[in-house]
Formats: sequence, C-alpha cells, structure tokens
Amino acid sequence: MPAREEEMVKMRWVLAVFWLFAGTIAASADTTEEMIARLQAQGYSEITTSRTWLGRVRIVAQRQRAMREIILDPRNGAILRDYIAETTEIRRDPSAGRAEDARPEHVPPPRNHDGAEDRDNAAPAPERPERGASD
Repeated sequence: MPAREEEMVKMRWVLAVFWLFAGTIAASADTTEEMIARLQAQGYSEITTSRTWLGRVRIVAQRQRAMREIILDPRNGAILRDYIAETTEIRRDPSAGRAEDARPEHVPPPRNHDGAEDRDNAAPAPERPERGASD
C-alpha cells in the first residue's frame, strides 16, 4: 500500500475513535441533564454533580428531609445506584449558602474495628456483680 493510502486509513481510524468518544460524552451530558430535570420536577433542589474515581456521574440532590444520590454510567446512561436517605434535619450554613445534611436517621452509630459500638463519648456503664459470686 502506498504511504498516502496508509496515512488515510490511519486518519479514518483516528476520526472513528474520536466520534465514538464524542458521542459517549454527548450522551452522558444529555442523560445527566435529563436526570437533573426529573429531580427538579420532583421537588429536589441544591443539586450537585461530580465524577467518581471510576468516571461515573454522581448526582446529589436535597429535598426537605431527604438526600438523594444517583450514580450514572456515562457510557450508556444506566442508573447504577439510586439511594434516598431521610435526614433528621437540614442545617444551613449561611457562609457557604448551601445546606449540609445531618446524619440520616437509619445510620447506625460508629463501630470499632471489632464490631462493637464506639462508646468513647458515652457515660460508663454501671458495674455488674459477677455471676455465681455470693456475699
């Protein structure tokens, strides 16, 4: 094959790969915008988007006492996770101009590495007499 034809074949491959990725990026943006529009229609506000370490789209939205997190696959628009957590309260940070959600109601207390509840800040439990001990 002459050098000119080889160059044209390479250029076609480069363009094909470019258009493949450009279509994926555009589809990701469309899917993200559609999801944000749906969330707004459902009454969610304070919607933020970011990327995960794996390149997925993460959307976090707040509505009164609920926080919702949605993870999208940017390649095909599939919803990989849709998680809603009820919060006990919404604290406003006036300096930041945004809400910070409190611990969701169903989240258990922190645990130590051995699985026991972390009670470092709790009052000490009263001592109990050993079984079988007689006075």
